[in-house]
Amino acid sequence: MARCAGGRRRRGGGGGAGAAGALLVALAAVAGAWGGAAGARGAPRAGAAAAASRARRGVGEFGGVPSDASAGAALRNGRALRAGLEQTAREGSTLVVPAGERYYALNVSLEGVRGAHLSVEGEVWLHGGLEDWPIAGPGDVAHWMHLVDCEDFRLDGGGKIEGQGHEWWLRSFLNDLPAKSRPKMFQIERSRFVTIEDVEVKNGPFFHIGFQSTNDVVIRRIKIMVDLVAQRRMFFEHLGVAGEAEDSHAGLAPWLPLFPLNTDGIDPHGRNYLIEDIFCENYDDVVAVKPGEIFGDSGCTGNITVRNAEVVAGVGMSIGSVPPNSRGHCIEDVYFGNVTFKYPLKTVYIKTNSGDPKGWGTIRNITYEHLRAKDPVLWPIYIGPQQQKEPDGSGDGIWPPTQPLVDVQGVTVRDMVTTGDLMQAGVLRCNETNPCRDILFENVHLGGWLGDLGLDRWSCEHAYGECRNCHPRPKCLKQGLPP
Repeated sequence: MARCAGGRRRRGGGGGAGAAGALLVALAAVAGAWGGAAGARGAPRAGAAAAASRARRGVGEFGGVPSDASAGAALRNGRALRAGLEQTAREGSTLVVPAGERYYALNVSLEGVRGAHLSVEGEVWLHGGLEDWPIAGPGDVAHWMHLVDCEDFRLDGGGKIEGQGHEWWLRSFLNDLPAKSRPKMFQIERSRFVTIEDVEVKNGPFFHIGFQSTNDVVIRRIKIMVDLVAQRRMFFEHLGVAGEAEDSHAGLAPWLPLFPLNTDGIDPHGRNYLIEDIFCENYDDVVAVKPGEIFGDSGCTGNITVRNAEVVAGVGMSIGSVPPNSRGHCIEDVYFGNVTFKYPLKTVYIKTNSGDPKGWGTIRNITYEHLRAKDPVLWPIYIGPQQQKEPDGSGDGIWPPTQPLVDVQGVTVRDMVTTGDLMQAGVLRCNETNPCRDILFENVHLGGWLGDLGLDRWSCEHAYGECRNCHPRPKCLKQGLPP
């Protein structure tokens, strides 16, 4: 690689809004800087106005070749993107993928680069030849854009990055790949001050935008798309019952549950994230906040706001999964607000997982508010052990045992309305020896045809909190605190 330099929230009186205000902390229109009550240590210090003033250099200046899908051109274009980002970062200019041009590319790895700015105004397509992707380690391939120890990285431009994930999905579904041997489109590690805005990211082979121990991130006005028609066709052709599906919401039923293919949208890991004004259609976790370690280098993942999102066929605004480990897995102070869902498998999704039997973890101070969902496929609210079974047999199953080693506390769901629900109202499954506590459902109305039959009950066990103006009521939710 090349080198890039680099309290508990009270929910009384609108705790979710307070958390949002604490994190949003007055984004300055020109500088794009953060400040304020959340103690954010800064966001990208070069805003849109500053970026626009930089000199611009095309990727062709560094040897890039457009409109050539061969493996040789993809290798050359990956190297051109890397060299261009390194050079333009040094000189304070912007690397541009020009409008009207398409570049096929293999992996781009940067380490220790400060101030890189990539403006994708045309298109970048990940190389489609699986066998041509470099090996990053045993059973693993290189991610497409992999940043390590970077600072002040910016991606924008209004263009498209196409992942060509279809063959990867099929091979994974057929268990013809090791579990993690698919490239993420973006993997950003141990970095600070990252801005991603005004781009479309499509058909990632694996997760679309992943982070590890990265702080001070702004993601806004992006679109994440997965070709659900191709996924449906792939499943049905494999089963020998292929059907017609001409667009993502016709032909085969748009709500038809498929095997999620780990095409997560955005996976934050670190502190101080603002994710806003996004559209996502990916049939997997839309935003999946990943745990840090209280006694590890990353610290607890937290101070995260996700707001103003439109979701089609997603698997939830998610927390986790959080398995116990020896250094204390932890997620805290996360706010999801003003989100609309259409055909979601889940909307609120908080998931523990199996892990180190001598370890521990905690999920605390999580707020969801102003949620609207149409035609949920499974449970609109799911708080409990992760439902997962991979083609290789890994995962705890569809109805796994509850997790006694991970605390779940301080969860608020406020102002949530669903219509056309197909399943029971929700799942709230906690452990008898370590119940969920401080749970608040307020102005939560979950409705569907089961409600008309009086069958819209919760699957619910071992939880303490209260339900204010909600229907149906989770009968297991006890007031007060566990003994």
